[in-house]
Amino acid sequence: MNYRTLLIRGFTFLGGIYFFLKFVLPKTFVVGGATVELGKYNDQASVALTAMGAMALGLGLLNLLIGHGSVILFARKGWIYSVALLAGLGLMLALSTYNWIVLLRTSQTSEQFFVLRDFAKVIRDEAESKKAGVLPYYERNRKLTDAISATLPQLRDLLKEQKKEVLPYERAELQDAVVALEKELPRLELAPSDPPHFEANISLAATLGEVGAKTRTLLNARYEFSLAKHMYSLFFDGIFVALGSAMFSLLGFYIASAAYRAFRIKSFESALMMGAALLVILGQIPFALFGSGEWGVYLQSVFPKVRLWLLTVPNSAAFRAISIGAEVAALVMAFRMWLSIESGSFAEKEKGKR
Repeated sequence: MNYRTLLIRGFTFLGGIYFFLKFVLPKTFVVGGATVELGKYNDQASVALTAMGAMALGLGLLNLLIGHGSVILFARKGWIYSVALLAGLGLMLALSTYNWIVLLRTSQTSEQFFVLRDFAKVIRDEAESKKAGVLPYYERNRKLTDAISATLPQLRDLLKEQKKEVLPYERAELQDAVVALEKELPRLELAPSDPPHFEANISLAATLGEVGAKTRTLLNARYEFSLAKHMYSLFFDGIFVALGSAMFSLLGFYIASAAYRAFRIKSFESALMMGAALLVILGQIPFALFGSGEWGVYLQSVFPKVRLWLLTVPNSAAFRAISIGAEVAALVMAFRMWLSIESGSFAEKEKGKR
């Protein structure tokens, strides 16, 4: 056994023993006079799992590029499908990255107004509570005024970029909010007064919240009508989703043929399955539509009860038995992986070397 195999098995065992002990032991316990709290390492473990997932994603992309790239390079059989796969991968990756950048910029542009809104409220709250170690409220109001004044040109440029005939409602809403912000800004107290008045801070905070919400609405609406969004919708909704629907619709024919073979009465078990399926189907039929006679009322009251009993008693019992078996199998597999008993690629390579 080489050192790489030992290293992998050691880290696998340590990772498994941490989550096993976290589940079995109490949240806080004492060992040798020292208090140990396993729960405080959950954040570090989550970061480690996220890093491992990111590396797995990168390895998957690299594997696709190497595998299908070699097929294209050497013109092997089916190379045209590899070209289509890598072209779709690159195109969707580029569109997704661009859309993520656009949405990130939208969030950052609108978020700054929500931050300023919270700052306007904090100025009032900390001044009224006479919090020590902070600047006087009028100096903080000056800084708030400077920060808001620095964002106003950005809002004006956004309104100039947006044509009046495109998204007129969203543009008008944002313009009204900007005008209200410009009117509220001079009302802030920039000099000491006794007693101080913070009505302007409260109204300004509300106006900043409106500006942030209207800015986000306008940018999101503009993004929905952008070329990048249309291209993403075309390739994802128009091609990918449509191809997936076509593939699963083809599976319906195979399921129908499998059901036909399964329900052919050749034995007692198949007859029992056919009878249960027939009763469930009859329980779904509204017999009252075929008449209000005695037989119609009787069938309408009996078959739904039989169907409900079949689904809740025998079917539930069978499903629970299958679930218990699957959970036991998963537990056994987890222990085999944790203890490195499962024969994998490393064990096979070692046998090949011998």
